[in-house]
Amino acid sequence: MSPSTVNVPEPMTAARDYSPSPQPRPQPRARDYSRYHRSTTETGCPRPTSDFQVFRSLCKKSGKETIIRLGLPEMKKVIWYVLHNSPEIDAYMNEFQSERPDSDMQQEFPRWFESKTGNLYTAKDPRCTPGLFALACGPLSTATSINSCVVNGVKFVVHSRDVKRTTQNSGICSPGEKPGEMYYGQLEDILEFSYTQFKGCGYGVILGWVGKKESTAI
Repeated sequence: MSPSTVNVPEPMTAARDYSPSPQPRPQPRARDYSRYHRSTTETGCPRPTSDFQVFRSLCKKSGKETIIRLGLPEMKKVIWYVLHNSPEIDAYMNEFQSERPDSDMQQEFPRWFESKTGNLYTAKDPRCTPGLFALACGPLSTATSINSCVVNGVKFVVHSRDVKRTTQNSGICSPGEKPGEMYYGQLEDILEFSYTQFKGCGYGVILGWVGKKESTAI
């Protein structure tokens, strides 16, 4: 996937059978992200004790790495996906909805949340934890594309590297919004997004790019 052709769709949760993290609120779409997370750098930095599940899991990368830059529309979707799947900030989302009941949350909440957290940081409010601050500031606009990683002992491989292998790790399934509804697809790319550093340790999130899916009721 080249930087000029990046097309980030609306978010979807990771597979119940594959995801190392607790399940967020599902929003299946035609093409989308599954999620895997890392909470430390690969250089010996101790794992942060984050109060956010998106920063807790460890990811060991392997294979080819390519730096890509996403445009503003794509980054907005990435930022919203991570925020929407962080139940720890539900109180802030409820506050936003109370203040602005007619606003488009997906479009306006990220900037409101960043401003809100910035005020807490300036006031040295203890509620502004390193994890909250990093989450509110959002990731860098550059991402690292990788073709293989191990998250909490579970291996994920992009389809292009996996296609000729007997044992494959690129298949992804995800629960839909309706009971028994499942979505299936191939892991086409894995993108690592870096967040604000705190005391030398960077927060990061790994997102899996999923290809065409079909739904099956079971």
